[in-house]
Amino acid sequence: HKPLSNETLRQAILKCLAVSSVAVFSIGAQADVCDIVYGVQDEGINHSQIVTIDPNNNYRVEALGGIHGGIDIEGLDITSDGSLLVGSTGDESYDPSALYEVNTANGEITRMGAIGFQYNGQDISGTEISAISFRPNSGDLFAWSEECGLVDVNEEAPGNSELIMPISGDNFAACLGDNQARKN
Repeated sequence: HKPLSNETLRQAILKCLAVSSVAVFSIGAQADVCDIVYGVQDEGINHSQIVTIDPNNNYRVEALGGIHGGIDIEGLDITSDGSLLVGSTGDESYDPSALYEVNTANGEITRMGAIGFQYNGQDISGTEISAISFRPNSGDLFAWSEECGLVDVNEEAPGNSELIMPISGDNFAACLGDNQARKN
């Protein structure tokens, strides 16, 4: 295999930033210059490896810590000041819809709680949280539940989050706990 050129790698990274689980952190005055990219490599169905990508060193990819067995990290984002990197789990995890703090020095993860909310008076937890994102100016954290819609995450008590934009393709069958609908 011929190594990819820097420009090809750069374009691949930019594409990943738009469509995958990566978090970018910039140091200093140039917010548009990326100093480090954090990503998650899906190892099999439910194992996750946190990685770093260094755009200043030929887009070098390195593992950050070990593989997290049984934890299906799908979403990943970092606060704009770099103080908090978090990951969210999918429904293939032994701990679905969980929110984890990721240590940026060693890749260790600490469970913050399961993201839960209410829909039509029913408590919902265990859905696929496939994406998370911090709002740059406020630091508010949002999550995307594939079965239910957009969630405003309560970081102090993730189980007390709020579904703010309900969206479903199956009339909320999977959201409300129909496991067969959830797997299809």
